Amino acid sequence: MKGLFLKDMYGLMGLYKKNLALVAILYGAMGVLGNLPVFFYMAVWIMGSYSLTAVTLDQQCSWDRYARTLPVSAGQIVGAKFLVGAAFLGIALVYALAGAGLRGLLFGWSEDWQGFFEALAFLTGLNLAGTGLTIPAAYKWGTDKARNTMLVFYALLFVAIFLVFPEDGALAGAFPGLRESLAGLKDVTLAQVRLAAAAVLGAGAAIYVLGWALARGIYARMEF
Repeated sequence: MKGLFLKDMYGLMGLYKKNLALVAILYGAMGVLGNLPVFFYMAVWIMGSYSLTAVTLDQQCSWDRYARTLPVSAGQIVGAKFLVGAAFLGIALVYALAGAGLRGLLFGWSEDWQGFFEALAFLTGLNLAGTGLTIPAAYKWGTDKARNTMLVFYALLFVAIFLVFPEDGALAGAFPGLRESLAGLKDVTLAQVRLAAAAVLGAGAAIYVLGWALARGIYARMEF
């Protein structure tokens, strides 16, 4: 299992370490000096998707066919991908927390950064859930279809937000009940926000584990 994990980590870092270093510097500068916590959120989202890239690399070089000759189980092969995803996500969280701490040390904790930790918890939970659903889909239908499906889903989500949520959105009047509910969010307490963030994080972790179990079953039945 350790060898499978290191194989994926070395492969990803060998290919992307320069890009990751550049992104880390740029995002850190924009986040700290530009007072824009969104760049740290983006770092968490990007890093959490690298486990799917590890699946892509395996499929491109037909590594899974070779893996059938090794004394490793389907659960170990798939589990390495999920461990890589967790490792990259952990690195991103440390980076985001360090960046936020540096910003607070240099310039103080401004209003723009209120809710930073709760937002990180939300994003981490969503990222775990997305990975837990995408990796089984990648083994079932291929990484291209899995990635494209997720991109289409997020695109539709953002289009819906753009059309419905703004006051002048094209469909703003079509969902008055939703708009009233959103207006009521202004009265949500910090404790409720933290509880919701913890719930999303817990649900994401559960989906991540279930995704590993599902991907393991799919991988064990695959023919290469």
